[in-house]
Amino acid sequence: MSSAGTLRTALAVLCAVMGPAATGGQEKPLERSFASGASSGFRIQLTVHTEVRGEETEKIGAKTYVKPFVHAAEAGLSWTASRRVISMDAAGLAEIEETLGSFEEFGADALAGDPDSAKLLAALREMLSGWKKDSVLRYREARNAQLSGLNAEGVPPLGEEKPVVLTLWLLRALRPVAALPTKPVRIGERWEEPRSANLPPWEGVKGLESGEWLEAGAGGQLAATLQVVQQIRGSAPRPGAGDASPQERAEATFFAESLADVSLLDGSLISATRSASREILWTPGPVEGLPDPPQFRAKLSATVTIRRLP
Repeated sequence: MSSAGTLRTALAVLCAVMGPAATGGQEKPLERSFASGASSGFRIQLTVHTEVRGEETEKIGAKTYVKPFVHAAEAGLSWTASRRVISMDAAGLAEIEETLGSFEEFGADALAGDPDSAKLLAALREMLSGWKKDSVLRYREARNAQLSGLNAEGVPPLGEEKPVVLTLWLLRALRPVAALPTKPVRIGERWEEPRSANLPPWEGVKGLESGEWLEAGAGGQLAATLQVVQQIRGSAPRPGAGDASPQERAEATFFAESLADVSLLDGSLISATRSASREILWTPGPVEGLPDPPQFRAKLSATVTIRRLP
């Protein structure tokens, strides 16, 4: 199967995990309304951070000492996304054309004097630079602002180990759209529902999604802020270990949060701040001479900001 096909299949799984909650209340939820030929422009900024933390051991004489280490790097990319409604069907499903251009790199940084951090930065910049080219995306948007027809071209490659939960989240988070819950707009009323999914090689996966409509400070526009938090937990193979034995398995977590200012007139996005991270924590086992075994963490995270252009 091609990488795009694999991504589409995995995206379908993640959508099942983090899809909208069941309808609650009797008021009508906010829906998107479209006009054929309507266009809008957005400036999008993406920052990617990668980090590895751990403890090295060193034996001096009869004693074993622990020396913490950190390797980290960060790089960013910004661009303009121009959206146009190509067509609509009778059910209100809109065909969207999104044109990407005016790319700029920013914020490249790594821990000074650390060769491993420099390597992480070089890899990050290569991935972002390879995606930095003018392109046109086509996908569909429903009345609840759920998207379909997305493919791998819509997201920079992150080199993420399976399951590519951060990449899949980012594929949607980079689109200037806010998926609308089937909950009515009631300011300050919070909802929370469990989620479950099959995300191999993670096992025992459990998820939770919560959300809330908040008052928005959207420059006098008739708008509300939609806050959504998504969490996934499970166990995973130790990074680079393949199909690890039970004693080599690690704790896996995914956490995402989005704050989106949404127009109450047509459900369109005005601005958004989104962030997500996946983290693997593993403990190799006891080390002679140490009261506690050393721990290692590998974290990959992304931050997205979106603002509508005048």
